[in-house]
Amino acid sequence: MIFLTQLRQKQDKLVFDIIRVMISYSKPTIEDIHRIQKLLNETWRDTYTFRSKEELRKIALFFHNTKALDSQIKNKNIFFRVARDEKQILGVVTATQVANKVNIGRLYVGPKHQGRGIGSRLLELAMSHYSSAEKIRVEVDTKNNISCSWYLSKGFKKVDVKTDTRTIKGITFNLVVMEKEI
Repeated sequence: MIFLTQLRQKQDKLVFDIIRVMISYSKPTIEDIHRIQKLLNETWRDTYTFRSKEELRKIALFFHNTKALDSQIKNKNIFFRVARDEKQILGVVTATQVANKVNIGRLYVGPKHQGRGIGSRLLELAMSHYSSAEKIRVEVDTKNNISCSWYLSKGFKKVDVKTDTRTIKGITFNLVVMEKEI
């Protein structure tokens, strides 16, 4: 159970309301795919403002298509979890382990739900799932300053920058590689 405060104005007074919100973390089902796609598309539009609408559409068709998400949900080698409340999916994480390293494939929290600890909890779940791993790694677009800062605040360090190394649907990504010992 998470308690949140909401600030509102009532008759020229600021009032804090305590809101009780139940957030659960679980493996998604096939029925969740459309809600996951909605969250990812909303988050990418908010995060990647330096990309055109057409680029975001192409990226969504590649990374967030129904077949890809269905395959990832069913793949026992992929750790896939969502954060949800009673109404919607709030965040998502995918991860895999290669040798002694956990690779975060995606970690996104809806723009309206950021700053509530959801991303931190999703990251913790991925790390605890792979308890034998020694490091956790993530690749972040070099222009995604908010995510780079967030990972640095979680103890990650920049270990490499990949420029012009990943092109998907004609879109080039420049990535900063970040790692943390666990």
